[in-house]
Amino acid sequence: MKILFLTRRSWPDIGGVEKHVGEVAKALKKKGHNLKIISEKEIKYPHIKFFGLLFIWYWIWRNRKIIKNANVIHCHDVFIWYLPFRFLYPKKAVYITFHGWEGVWPIPLRNILLKKVAAKLSWGTIAVGKYIEKYYGIKADKIIYGGQN
Repeated sequence: MKILFLTRRSWPDIGGVEKHVGEVAKALKKKGHNLKIISEKEIKYPHIKFFGLLFIWYWIWRNRKIIKNANVIHCHDVFIWYLPFRFLYPKKAVYITFHGWEGVWPIPLRNILLKKVAAKLSWGTIAVGKYIEKYYGIKADKIIYGGQN
């Protein structure tokens, strides 16, 4: 199976999400799946509010063959990167893993809405921790637990 991961950062960068993505990728490759990871390193977008997102969408559009060739799209917290393509490829299997909290309290309404939209438009959802359901008002298909030492 051809799987495309979309993630802000990935292994060998340091962090919990990065380690999770790296370990899941390793396990999937071991099972014989073909895996492609797209992160900031590949896209190299300007970190300017909204303009950066337009740049990401443009980059993905120019490289849409990656989406066409994948059987499954798996977003790791960055469903917004895939959002317009969800409508261009409505039959493409897309899943999301919600990794965590943005570190701001109270959680901004925008962040809650983005997670709710991502959950509604995905074929399945994974939450790293039960609190995500509680504080973001979503129902995850699978709850997993993990953490970095």
